[in-house]
Amino acid sequence: MRDIDADSDDDDDNGINPRESTPTEVSLENVHSGTIFTQVAAGDSITLAVTDDGLVYGCGTFRCNDGVLGFTPTIPIQPTLIQLPGLKAVTHVCCGDNHTLALSTSGGVRAWGSGEQHQLGRRIKPIARLQGLIPREFGLPRNRTIVGVGYGAYHSFALSRAGDLYAWGLNSYGQTGLADGAGDDAAFVRKPRPVPALTGKRIVAGDGDAHHSIAVTAQGECLVWGRMDGAQCGIAVATMPAAALTGLGTIDDVPVTTRIANSAVSGRRLVWAGAGGQFGMLAAEAGEVEAEG
Repeated sequence: MRDIDADSDDDDDNGINPRESTPTEVSLENVHSGTIFTQVAAGDSITLAVTDDGLVYGCGTFRCNDGVLGFTPTIPIQPTLIQLPGLKAVTHVCCGDNHTLALSTSGGVRAWGSGEQHQLGRRIKPIARLQGLIPREFGLPRNRTIVGVGYGAYHSFALSRAGDLYAWGLNSYGQTGLADGAGDDAAFVRKPRPVPALTGKRIVAGDGDAHHSIAVTAQGECLVWGRMDGAQCGIAVATMPAAALTGLGTIDDVPVTTRIANSAVSGRRLVWAGAGGQFGMLAAEAGEVEAEG
């Protein structure tokens, strides 16, 4: 393997090890003879494979803000495929950058990996972060049969048989479909919650990436939400309704002091105003009516 820290005098060196860039069959030295793989998934540094009898094999490692977190609590990096204990009757796995979800035939969902952005749907104390490497069920409702799982880089989804979509994890751009803290770099949805905007939409599939998400309904609609400044949502920003950054219904700069006189504040005595990087807020006393003039 190429040492990424090694100096090279070869101007033609493109930094790619031929062995890394050539598709090659993985080592099966720790895989039971006759095993048939039916599905695979990969994250930043983790690889998983599901067998036709519901077992899960994996190799690699999960990473956290400090570097390598581990493959299991006792194995920092696993070089070849081995069977993961405690996982049976699994029908599907998916991986975010550094977390994994596994769906079983009974509709149970287990999550493991790094939980720094709450993408595991359960609380992981920093002092016990290796416990996040153990696949466990978490806060999905037991009275809803889960039929699908999806993921973003640092957020997660679960789809119920009724078509409800549950979301949790990083929410800095509203990528969970929930408004909680959206716009804040440290915004999280800590436990699975249904996405109200999708109620009654009968979602059949959902997926995501770092800052945006996408879903398909039973009627064939494609729905998107989250960050859109790179056209990742397929919607031109210019076609969206006029921004409310100033409260004046315009996306243009307002160079001089201008009174806000829309229906939200008309007739109310305002008692407080505040602003953030991309938004403003006003407060009025309940029941107060703004004086004329």
